Amino acid sequence: MAIPRLRSEFEQPIGRKRYAAIGFSLMALKYGLDAGAVYAVAGSLWTPLDYLSPFLDARAKGLDEQSWVLWLIALWSLPFMGIALALTCGAASTRVARHGSRCSCWSRESTTR
Repeated sequence: MAIPRLRSEFEQPIGRKRYAAIGFSLMALKYGLDAGAVYAVAGSLWTPLDYLSPFLDARAKGLDEQSWVLWLIALWSLPFMGIALALTCGAASTRVARHGSRCSCWSRESTTR
C-alpha cells in the first residue's frame, strides 16, 4: 500500500537537496492541478504570477459563477500541507540529530557542517 510506504519515507532523515527537490516538485504538481481545474471549469488560464498573488481578485478572475472551485482548491491544499509539514519535521529532526539541541536555522555554525 502506498500510504505506509510514503509515511516511512518521510520518517527517514532528509537532506537539503532532496527536501528542495520534493518541495519544488510538489509545488509544480499543485500549480498544474489547480491551474488545470480552473481552466477546465472557467476557461481562464492562471499564470504562475496569478497563482502566487496574495490578492483573491487576481486568482478569482473568471470564476464568478464557479466560486466553488476556490473552495475545492483550498480543500485539495490540505494533503500538500500535510506532506510539507512531514518533510519539514523530517528535515528538522535530521538537523537536530546532526547538531544536537543547539541547532538553529539562523545559526551560521549549524549550516556549515
